[in-house]
Amino acid sequence: MSRPVLYARLLAGAFAVAAAGSAHAAISRDINSYVLFAYDELVFKGGSSGGGTGFINGGNIGVNYAGRSQSAFSLEFATSGQAIMSVGSQAVADSVRSDASGSFFDLYANTLNPSFAGTIRNSGPTGFSAPIVATGSLPTLPFTPGRALTDGASNLTVGGSGGLPSPQTITPGTFRDVRFNDNTVINLGAGEYDLRNLSIGRHVTINVTDQTVLRIDRRFDPNDFLLFGTNAGHNGGAQILVGGFGDNPTTERTTNFSHNAIIH
Repeated sequence: MSRPVLYARLLAGAFAVAAAGSAHAAISRDINSYVLFAYDELVFKGGSSGGGTGFINGGNIGVNYAGRSQSAFSLEFATSGQAIMSVGSQAVADSVRSDASGSFFDLYANTLNPSFAGTIRNSGPTGFSAPIVATGSLPTLPFTPGRALTDGASNLTVGGSGGLPSPQTITPGTFRDVRFNDNTVINLGAGEYDLRNLSIGRHVTINVTDQTVLRIDRRFDPNDFLLFGTNAGHNGGAQILVGGFGDNPTTERTTNFSHNAIIH
């Protein structure tokens, strides 16, 4: 979402710091070190301790927006379940809210919500110069959203009334609006898939390769219990590129991963 740039000062809050004054690594300004990176706003609600979800492994999380977003804080963490970052990782955002079930390793923030209750296991909150990555150095999509080729393509449905049977193997190509209904299994091979929209039901499994690339013009709408890329042979190389074309930039998020999703 595009929003005006605002700067805010650090607010004193009641936060838990496990190791005050601990040494911290230099802030990472390499976007490739982030497993979750939002331009304007990131809401990570969290998972379930009983279900073994809510963990962020393998990298940092960050929000590039300088200031506090219009709807809330740029990073909202553990707002409805546990959210635990791995050892050695960084959470970086100009303005941060965290509830008690949030656990950071190193936290870089210039503003915290007054009732901040997250645990910081190593260092922080440490102020930094926002944004994380200069606007001119941000990556760009390899396509321009709102393409005629996806607007004019055919729809595709798997599962449900009138849909293709599951499991279903789909080869690379061009599609308009794609729907994977509840409890379906989808196999996506190596190559580029050009879509206008992708909507996913509950308990859907999507198997991919390291060379699978989804290029979505408009919306990517997952649902509860999505398994994406958890199959053997996938090492995290698949890409989901979402243009957000047609979204209202002040009221709509480009995507929402919902509950208990696992995405590799």
